[in-house]
Amino acid sequence: MDGRRWWGPVLAVAVVATATSAHADDQTAASNGFEVTMSPASAKSGETVTFTVTTTNRDPNSYRIMNFALRPTDGASPFAGPGTCTVVSGRTPSTCGLGPNGNVLAVTFGDNNRMPPHAWSKVTITATVAQDVKPGEFRLTPDGRTSQNLDQPLAFTPRTLNFTVSGPPADLAVALRATAPTAPGGPVTYTQTVTDNGPVTDATVTTRLPAQTTSVAGLPEECAFDEANKTLTCTTGPLEPGESIRATFQATLSGLPLGPLPATATRTSSTPDGPESANDTATATCTVLTGLVIRC
Repeated sequence: MDGRRWWGPVLAVAVVATATSAHADDQTAASNGFEVTMSPASAKSGETVTFTVTTTNRDPNSYRIMNFALRPTDGASPFAGPGTCTVVSGRTPSTCGLGPNGNVLAVTFGDNNRMPPHAWSKVTITATVAQDVKPGEFRLTPDGRTSQNLDQPLAFTPRTLNFTVSGPPADLAVALRATAPTAPGGPVTYTQTVTDNGPVTDATVTTRLPAQTTSVAGLPEECAFDEANKTLTCTTGPLEPGESIRATFQATLSGLPLGPLPATATRTSSTPDGPESANDTATATCTVLTGLVIRC
């Protein structure tokens, strides 16, 4: 069986002498004659991952067909093809790279390019994590075959490599805007905006209104007003990355002193808890000019 039939045309390769850098989360699987190392084992969309594949013919007498492939166990690949192959040392394979759709990583020595006795090949294949892949776990299954077992893959230890597509860190941004009353003595309109800048499954935002607040109208069902503490508490469900939720409500105030009337919205909890705290709090301030005139 010719190695190039595993996924497509032969890719061009360059012969260089180079070394690959190691990561703490590198993963390696090996069998009799094949070894593959994935570095790193976790990356974001658009980042690159390097696979180092070593093929060794330990037979002292025979020229061998030697075919290696790495396939997604569950059918979905996190990588975009084609990949870039570089020969680090030893023989140049018939096929080396990542298939056009990213589904099969292959290094083969086919019938017209058999591996000589005691010969070896070491290559690196650089793959890019697809832009449209969602964060999650992916299992990759190595498959090694030689002239002696073309119909039966060799056993690898471990049986699979585990790759993680990581997402951006959890981050929820809070904004608050105040709009002055349209008529003297009317309510102040507040708009509270919560934006998911990272994967957040739920969040609670508490807004402390001016102490002169007597009532709040127009609240969405996700929000509740605590009149005693002059606080408004709103919860969110899961948000898509980049999605925003707005809550607009009207606060009636009385007994207003001249001067500033600040209101502050704060993310009080979220899952997971975001490390970015600079955008957890927002303040909107109105100013009382006279007993009936408020400017925001």
